[in-house]
Amino acid sequence: MAGPDPAILFARLQLSFPEARSFLFATVDEGRSIGPIAAGVAAAMHDMGLDLRWIDVTLQRTESKPPAGVKPLALDGSLFANVNRLRAALTPAGGYQVIAGGSLLHDAHSLVLSGVADAVVIGSWRGVTSRDALEQVRADIERAGGKIAGAILLG
Repeated sequence: MAGPDPAILFARLQLSFPEARSFLFATVDEGRSIGPIAAGVAAAMHDMGLDLRWIDVTLQRTESKPPAGVKPLALDGSLFANVNRLRAALTPAGGYQVIAGGSLLHDAHSLVLSGVADAVVIGSWRGVTSRDALEQVRADIERAGGKIAGAILLG
């Protein structure tokens, strides 16, 4: 999957959201993943010497494995029933968190995380993602209290 340079993407995230420590990478469309982009950003951050944890809530996808040297963090499914407990679990004592999510329209865990993560990067596909779906995702993220860092147009 071609996409933006991971180090440049992280630099842009830091310039736009300097206080952000957790980044959710999720999609609009079901069955599509930007996990490899999230993994690339995590690898770039690791190469910069930053302390970070990898969280994958896509569960069934293998293309979003954590990069070498990056600590994975498993989230207990019961955390998603209580946003405050989830937020506490995602608040790093130091360092960063990169979260590989699924479709914001079809995956409840990703939608809940959109309101808990410090910034959300949305993946969409040319010729696949509809404007209405993007508007729905934007409204859902805002309703959840999340902040959209930007969108990546692929394909």
